[in-house]
Amino acid sequence: MVDSDSILSIPYLPRTLTVLGSGVIACEYASIFAALGCAVTMLDKAAEPLGFLDPSLRAGFLEAFRSMGGSYRGGAEVEGARFDGFSQVDVLLKGGDVLRSDIVFAAFGRVANLDGIGLDRLGLGINGRGHVQVNERFETNIPGVYAAGDAIGPPALACAAADQGRRAALAAFGLPPPSTTSPVPTGVYTIPEIACVGLSQTEAAAKKIDVIVGRADFGEVARAHIAGHPAGFLALICERGTTRVLGVQVIGDGATDLVHLGQAAIATAATAEFFVEQIFNFPTMTEAYRIAAFDVIKQRAMLSSATLNAARAVG
Repeated sequence: MVDSDSILSIPYLPRTLTVLGSGVIACEYASIFAALGCAVTMLDKAAEPLGFLDPSLRAGFLEAFRSMGGSYRGGAEVEGARFDGFSQVDVLLKGGDVLRSDIVFAAFGRVANLDGIGLDRLGLGINGRGHVQVNERFETNIPGVYAAGDAIGPPALACAAADQGRRAALAAFGLPPPSTTSPVPTGVYTIPEIACVGLSQTEAAAKKIDVIVGRADFGEVARAHIAGHPAGFLALICERGTTRVLGVQVIGDGATDLVHLGQAAIATAATAEFFVEQIFNFPTMTEAYRIAAFDVIKQRAMLSSATLNAARAVG
């Protein structure tokens, strides 16, 4: 059995791989090994992998993973594993099923490593999940002691940690904080890549925010065909009344780069009309923003027309 560190040291490509877990690390490595021709099976209690993503993104990942020969078994509860002493590992599932493979990769997530460094002697505030507690300036309950990165919990991303460290340093030196806070993008380096920033469709529904979701399928984008990666899409999540961009989601080749234009749009309160009026190089993947923006405007016009017709009918 290996983890996300030791899996990098295996000297051969296994024929079969069982992945325990369905989070970001599990899916990234499952994608890599499936693309290399390994028969990969992912096991988890969750019905689908990457449960923090909207359904359309999860479906896109699963479709690509299965097309590479991968298999996902949701609702699977692992009871144990045993090595046969030679070359195979058996994973024992609740209910009696046994799954045999060359290697088992345990990817149940990581936790902040705060043990053994003396924090207990300092009396530093630690929450119930084992993370250091900080205020809005990343200062702990002990004046003059700051924390940033994975030690303070989600989002536990390298880009977020770098910004947190910068803000903590400014606070430590008594300098004013940055005037604005950027929305933190999420990048999942699966095959294909997945990236999100801002509000998701699930979050919008939970907050009862009325949105229009404009979509550009990469099959409509010339550059995607030229690059040989026409699968995937870009979605603009816009406030219905104003078409202000609230969120962006991308799945496909180069998604983690493409999402940053949406990040800038959110930060500047841009609308779908902004993307319609911009002239983008042809052929580029950035054209997907314009296609998705046209879809938003088209949907709003259709809804406005339907509302008007309904009002006339009532009148």
